[in-house]
Amino acid sequence: MYTIISIAFVACIALATIFLGRRMIFNKLAARQHTRRLATIFSPKGANSHLFSIDLVEGDGILYASKSFKHELAGWHQLGLIVEHEIRNPIDNPIHIDLKCDIEIPGKSVALLHGKTALMTPWWSGSGKNGFRLKVYAIPDDAPRGVEVTLRFRVNGLELLEKYGRVKVFIAPLNVW
Repeated sequence: MYTIISIAFVACIALATIFLGRRMIFNKLAARQHTRRLATIFSPKGANSHLFSIDLVEGDGILYASKSFKHELAGWHQLGLIVEHEIRNPIDNPIHIDLKCDIEIPGKSVALLHGKTALMTPWWSGSGKNGFRLKVYAIPDDAPRGVEVTLRFRVNGLELLEKYGRVKVFIAPLNVW
């Protein structure tokens, strides 16, 4: 008799644990979705726009740009290129570029990108919005927050300019295209 009662008791506790556990998991998921909605509506200033986008300048067979700025927001950021001409499936016909990109922090230099890379993915194309994401990095892990830094960007060769027209380099929070 005691065996049946103890088995029934354990089964009731197991069912209650499963029920309450599922309820807690669903409540956490609902809370995350609610937080995302609030973050979209009440996002911090600058979270939905580029920190900057500047033209790459042609000179001596290279394209280059330099910009001083501050990362005001912590979190994931992206470095990318905005191009003038429409991008037609770069996976089939990628353009290979030799580039160097550093962020100079007072006292040191952090290499974001160095060497040959193929411009393939991720990319986007549309009316006046064409570009490539080159790198994703984290603030404050890869560069400091609230400190003035200098981005130095250089592409060897002019193939990028010849294929896509005017080119800009940008930095933005990861959720901005």
